[in-house]
Amino acid sequence: MENKKKILIVGCGNMGTAHLTSFLKAKSKYHITVIDKISTINKLKRKFSDNFLEFQVKLPKKNSFDLAVIATGSKERFLVSSTIIKNNSIKKILLEKFIFLKKIDYLKFDTLLNSKKIKCYVNCWGTTLFRILNFSKMINEKTTINVTINTGEYLTNLIHILNLIFDGIGFKKVNNCKLIIYKVLKSKVKGYNEILGKLSFCTINRNIYVNISSKKMKNIFKIENKTQTKKKSKIYLNNKLKLIKQHNK
Repeated sequence: MENKKKILIVGCGNMGTAHLTSFLKAKSKYHITVIDKISTINKLKRKFSDNFLEFQVKLPKKNSFDLAVIATGSKERFLVSSTIIKNNSIKKILLEKFIFLKKIDYLKFDTLLNSKKIKCYVNCWGTTLFRILNFSKMINEKTTINVTINTGEYLTNLIHILNLIFDGIGFKKVNNCKLIIYKVLKSKVKGYNEILGKLSFCTINRNIYVNISSKKMKNIFKIENKTQTKKKSKIYLNNKLKLIKQHNK
């Protein structure tokens, strides 16, 4: 066991289970500790069996982990992550989104990470999508990018779209940033809300306009690119991020 990297997964809902499945299927073997409530653990024990997989209901203390995956809800994520870092030795930490609910938590967490010299990552697939779609070739000077996200998935997927656009354009600063909330909806995740809304901004370096809005549609994403020459590119993606169709005019 000494030669196996130690993985901690806190919260084993859909995303936590996806991470667990990936580690168990990997060629490299890991010692994995899963933290969740007893009812979830009982279900996981029936589904997974591995000599180097253990389940616990309490957060660990005085242990060391190569990677901690925090896949809890965003309400409790700051407290859970901070407690784990303060009471254990962690080399790397991976956070699911929405990361935190309060702005002050980001500042506190950044200070804590730096004091412990821990590398932190956020699970975003925008960069992967950027490579698959060859997104950079869609972008020119004075381009307008319109992204539509399916109703009920706006906030939970906004970080992925921003990741995609930031990588594709290569900018860090924006002008005229405006968020309009049309309606607050109950999220499919119990205890959370979603919105119908629109986020708009303009990049400083390349004068590119971005509009990210939400509405009811069949596909999870529609990405439309318009240039001054009226050329258009449209990309449609389903819930598994598979390209349904692409139009270039």
